[in-house]
Amino acid sequence: HRENLIMKPSSPSLNSRLAPATSSFLTAVALLALGLIPAAQARQSVNSLRTDINQNAADISANRADIDANSAEILTNIDDIAALKSAVCEHFSITGDAKPAFCPKIVFATQARYLGDLGGVAGADEKCQAQADAAALGGTYKAWISTGASSPATTFNQHAEGYALVNGVVIAASWDDLVDGSLLAPINRDQFGDNAAVPGGFFAWTNTTTRGTSVGSFNCSNWEGTSGNGGVGQIATTGSSWTEATGLSCSGGLANRLYCFEQ
Repeated sequence: HRENLIMKPSSPSLNSRLAPATSSFLTAVALLALGLIPAAQARQSVNSLRTDINQNAADISANRADIDANSAEILTNIDDIAALKSAVCEHFSITGDAKPAFCPKIVFATQARYLGDLGGVAGADEKCQAQADAAALGGTYKAWISTGASSPATTFNQHAEGYALVNGVVIAASWDDLVDGSLLAPINRDQFGDNAAVPGGFFAWTNTTTRGTSVGSFNCSNWEGTSGNGGVGQIATTGSSWTEATGLSCSGGLANRLYCFEQ
């Protein structure tokens, strides 16, 4: 449909098209006033101007119809392109091959749950990668988790084409949209596409603000111990609490999930 994206050239403006007839009419009026031409000739100029106005009005209506038709074609093409992109991305997700840059990155909450001793940020990343590999998702994954020295804002590849769950639901249209304070949809699916927002699994370790930066020291000794509290996000929400909900004991026996982001 490339040819449909080219708008048809508009006709000359109404003023420019009526200029000759208008000039003739004004000349006739002036001559009539001076008594230099008969009234019949002036009347003929008026009728000629009226005919030109009616013709130009018809032409303008035709051009407006052409513009409307072109606009409809452009919208159809945009929908077609979006559908094609979606199909391509789905194909690469199924095959596990590297996806084109225009595809959204996959996000999930781990099916597995962990205590606060994650083996540091590196250990959390390894857990995300293992969970993704178990579902044959392909790609490289990191955990949405922070310490005083590391955070998603400094370690993630900030993708411009958005983030989506494994079932295709978009949670953010871009990195900027991801860190603007809220999500388009909750991160409530695990790596297999199953519902993760179930009793006992409502939280994910984060210690991360909505901007992707570190909250502070709520990190279970940099995610290497079981003392103190760790910041968590609430899986079923889209407001700021998706990543900044509360703090939970690192050793209280409550295991939590991780948010995992494809890089």
